[in-house]
Amino acid sequence: MNVHTKPLTSNQQILELCSQIQKENIIAFDTEFLREKTYWPHICLLQIATPSDAFLVDTLAPNLSLEPLLEALFNPNITKIVHAGTQDIEGLFALSGGRVMDNIVDTQIMARFCSIHFQSSLETLLLSFCDTSLSKNERMSDWSLRPLKNPQCLYALSDVTHLHQLYDSLSQKIKNLERDDIVKQETLKVYKPELFSQKEYTAWQKIKANRIKYHAMPALKALAYWREKKAIAQNIPRQRIISDNAILAIAQNIPKSVHDLANIRHLNPTFKSGKKALEIFNALSNQSLFPQDPNPPPPNQQSVASPEQNTSELITLLLHDVAQKYHIAPQIIASSSDIRAIATGTHPQSILDKWRWDIFGKPLQLLLNGDIALGLKNNALTQFPIKPAP
Repeated sequence: MNVHTKPLTSNQQILELCSQIQKENIIAFDTEFLREKTYWPHICLLQIATPSDAFLVDTLAPNLSLEPLLEALFNPNITKIVHAGTQDIEGLFALSGGRVMDNIVDTQIMARFCSIHFQSSLETLLLSFCDTSLSKNERMSDWSLRPLKNPQCLYALSDVTHLHQLYDSLSQKIKNLERDDIVKQETLKVYKPELFSQKEYTAWQKIKANRIKYHAMPALKALAYWREKKAIAQNIPRQRIISDNAILAIAQNIPKSVHDLANIRHLNPTFKSGKKALEIFNALSNQSLFPQDPNPPPPNQQSVASPEQNTSELITLLLHDVAQKYHIAPQIIASSSDIRAIATGTHPQSILDKWRWDIFGKPLQLLLNGDIALGLKNNALTQFPIKPAP
């Protein structure tokens, strides 16, 4: 591969790159961005690799029009290879004025169906599949500073120069395992447009609320929804508006008056009176948008080993056994919320789609029915059929 270490900074160079991209069926790309002071990733550098060439685009170059390049990147007929690319796609979503990229293949998602690791780094995969190691010396660079140094350029390019080879290796393995369709399904779930254009509806999932009371969840979701919309509108980090701890405190002790609000711990004083206090009360009025979970956790889940907890532990053991057997990351087969729902009575087939049911749901149903048991044989977890009593 021809590696071009000098960043492209002129409109003529961008047009020439676009002409080359439009001739390809598949490209790889990555970005270097900053996010400490903004809600959306602020893209400072864009790395693009065709099967033959790798380029850097200085997205901060003065008077540079990125519109032609964005048109090329958003071409639905071109497959785009990324690795753990959700933040890169978020950055392009903001840069393009709200366009969501499609026809994406993500090597991290692909790897989940070839190994039991859920968050495989690019370094790990390249070493495993391509016998290639990456230097990460420039990982903490300030990518907004100019001029870029040559080691920075080499580091940035290394993230894309091997993606084609990695993609080819993973594709072959997935094809051999006959998992092409389910990889496509899972990739579409991760990169579905509403996850980028309607982020406020799922914002509550980013708050660690393990110990929050069940009845407080609608309030927590409503507050997270309000905070996310405000952060998006102002393009500032959500925590600068109101902290997670403040949201948790308000949700668990819903204030009835400004006086009550003033006594909430962790809340910025500016939200304890006046118009900003009214924002909190208006946010709480939207709780009806977020109905309660139909599968509440069992009471005293942290302090008592309830039957549901015991069931969850057995389900988790089976899940890891299945994951080992099929070389698929367990988290991609069933999430912790899936396990909790099943343990509290939801039928597995209503949660697990076809491929998950085929490999995990069927033995799980046998376990829940008491038709199989889990035990150790030769230091390995094994499923044992239970013979009916005579």
